[in-house]
Amino acid sequence: MGTLVISDIPDDLLGELKKRAIAEGDTVGNQALKVLKQNIREGAYSRRRSGLIDEILEVPIPPLPAPVPSSADLIREDRER
Repeated sequence: MGTLVISDIPDDLLGELKKRAIAEGDTVGNQALKVLKQNIREGAYSRRRSGLIDEILEVPIPPLPAPVPSSADLIREDRER
């Protein structure tokens, strides 16, 4: 397993990690790792989702049969049955 050293972390960000670590009885390093894992996974999910949306948008929509009867005509026809 690799090691990552991050320097120049803004004080507010480090403070938030420390708060989360204390709240969960964890270390700051483990909290940072959890945040990284979560964001990388969510990013991958978002990219997959975006790809699916693009695929859906590329599917051609078949034209409606012409002429299309109006809803009023369909209701009248249904009442006459």
